[in-house]
Amino acid sequence: MMIRIFLLLGLVLLVASFPLLNNWLSNHSGKSTTLDKDAVISIVEEYITNYPQRVIDLLTTGQAQAERAELTENIKKYKSELEDIAYPSAGNKDSKIAFIEFFDYSCGYCKMMFEDIKQIIKDGKVRVIFRDFPILGESSLKAVKAALAVHLINPSKYLDFYYAALNHKQPFNDESILNIVKSLEISEEEFKDSLSKNSSTIDKMIESTRNLAEKLNIRGTPALIIGDAFIGGAADLSTLRSKIVEQQEQ
Repeated sequence: MMIRIFLLLGLVLLVASFPLLNNWLSNHSGKSTTLDKDAVISIVEEYITNYPQRVIDLLTTGQAQAERAELTENIKKYKSELEDIAYPSAGNKDSKIAFIEFFDYSCGYCKMMFEDIKQIIKDGKVRVIFRDFPILGESSLKAVKAALAVHLINPSKYLDFYYAALNHKQPFNDESILNIVKSLEISEEEFKDSLSKNSSTIDKMIESTRNLAEKLNIRGTPALIIGDAFIGGAADLSTLRSKIVEQQEQ
C-alpha cells in the first residue's frame, strides 16, 4: 500500500509540474514548446513500473532531507527551552556547545550509552543537559520523579543518581529507588519530603520535556542534540566526540 502511495505521489508531482516545464522549455529554446503530456506520463509510468524501488528511494531521501532541515530549524527555534538552566546539567558550564540528552531510565540503549556520556562529561568540552523523558511506563516515571526530587534537594547529587539508575538492571520500584537515593546519603525523610513538596514543579518539568520532545518530533530514546546537530538513537563515543568537534569548528 505504501509503495502505491509513493508512486502515485510521484506521478501527481510530475503532472502538476507540466505548466512549469512547458514555460521553462519555451523560455530556454526561444520558441513555443509544448510537451506531449500523455507521452511523458506513459514514459514515467513505465519507469515507475520497471524501477519502483528507485522512485521510492528518491522520495524517501527527499522526505528525510526535508525532515532533517525542519529539525535543524526547530533546534534553533527552541534553543532557549532546550538549554533551560532549571534542568540538571554537568560538564563545562561555560561551553558554548550544549549537549542535550532525552533519555528514559528503563531504556536499554540509554543504559548502554551512559558510560560514554560519563566520558563526554569528563572531556569537559560541552555542557551536558539532561532531559528526563519517561516513555516506557510507570517504572520509568517513578525513576524520573525520584531523579528530579534528588536534583531539587541537591543538584550535585543528580549525576550520581543518573549513573546509579542507568546501571540498575531491573524494573524500578519504590524499594529499588529508595536504595539508590540512600546510597547518595539522602535520607528517606528528606527524599519523600522533596517528592511531596516539589510534586507540582516535578510534574511541570516532565510535562515541559514531553512538550519539547513533541515540538522536535522526538518519539524515542536516546535522542541527542549537540549544538544544532541531532542524533536519533544510540551512538558510540567516537561519534559523539566527532559531532562535538564539528560543532566547535562551525
